[in-house]
Amino acid sequence: MEDFVHSTHFIENENIHEITVGSDPRNDIRLTVGQSYLRNTPNEIKITAIEYDQNAFVTRGSRRILVFAETKGGEEKLWKILEDIPVSITCKL
Repeated sequence: MEDFVHSTHFIENENIHEITVGSDPRNDIRLTVGQSYLRNTPNEIKITAIEYDQNAFVTRGSRRILVFAETKGGEEKLWKILEDIPVSITCKL
């Protein structure tokens, strides 16, 4: 647990570019800001932001990632909440 605190202490939400969800490289899911998902369906979305929820960590000790997306109609909403699962974060420079 102590290693996690040090590794996430300096994460700036506006710099998160991509996350990889899972611990098995063959079955991991990669979510990237700017990427479209569910293509050619009425539910097509484009990821607009990925944020590390520092408040959840401070208040409950929970590691939570929030994924925001824009729908085809232009509405931005919280699309996914990933909590206490293996996630690798890639930040842009």
